[in-house]
Amino acid sequence: MKNFFISLFCLFNCCVACAQNDLSNWETFNGDEYTINYPENWDINDSGYMGTDFIIISPLTGQFDDFRENINLIKIETQGNYSSLKQFVEINISSIFALMNNSKIVESVQLDKNKQPYHKLIYTFPDNALNLTVLQYYWLIDDIGYILSFTSKEETFEEYKIIGYGILDSFKIK
Repeated sequence: MKNFFISLFCLFNCCVACAQNDLSNWETFNGDEYTINYPENWDINDSGYMGTDFIIISPLTGQFDDFRENINLIKIETQGNYSSLKQFVEINISSIFALMNNSKIVESVQLDKNKQPYHKLIYTFPDNALNLTVLQYYWLIDDIGYILSFTSKEETFEEYKIIGYGILDSFKIK
């Protein structure tokens, strides 16, 4: 009987993951300066919670799920303080190391999409009893810095990676 419930639980999680990966069932959020798509069963809060433009939060997947994966956008009016995207990213990486003890950079690379340069950063850090992984995209456009982040538990990052990349890659600055 125990094996039956374990199998049922695994099947349920697979169904949830497959449904979330189906991009045809995604919602679109239209901000003043951008659009972003996300799974229809995720929640969005655009009230400015914790200084974000929005935060998109995953549903809990069961009684033992203790973390809601999330995507958030922070916009920074740079007022010309950064001469380049590279400098903007370097200063933010310094802040990560200063604020999050034992953080580790997994990947840091500048990329280009539709002739628009952006920077991809992946890092990990411990937060209380959790080890978290953060995937971030950075843009610097017309003295506005955009930091779009996907955060998950380190042990579930691979499970949510396709959804996380799908949401981040759907982000478009108008």
